[in-house]
Amino acid sequence: MRFRETLQKALEEGLVCLPENVEADYEPVEDAYRMIKLNTEKTVITEDDFRTQAEIPAIAQRSDFDKSDIGNYGCSFFNDENIMKLVLKLPRKNKGIAKGIIYSKYGMLQRGQGNSHFMCFIYEGVTLSEGFEVVEE
Repeated sequence: MRFRETLQKALEEGLVCLPENVEADYEPVEDAYRMIKLNTEKTVITEDDFRTQAEIPAIAQRSDFDKSDIGNYGCSFFNDENIMKLVLKLPRKNKGIAKGIIYSKYGMLQRGQGNSHFMCFIYEGVTLSEGFEVVEE
């Protein structure tokens, strides 16, 4: 499988390698929470809410952006809403919480070390926004 363009290019250029503990075949993660942008102009979940740090030009073009950090190419999620709120200091202005399910057909998974955080390295052509709903504005 090919990954989204930014990650695929970084892999091909040897800038990053997938972690050894990445999982390609896993049971669905049924409680996947992600912080999303919501405001008066943006009231629904879009695919922009699932961009990685490397896919956001304002971040990726900064001089201090680390192109060799694989974490910048993964989409960050939590499987515990309360832990996510604590870590990301939510609620915050213009931020909401989306909930959905992550399937192995969406991408490879890297689980965190006990804090409910995990990363998904998303495959090319996957649209995550359709499977998520706003649970908190």
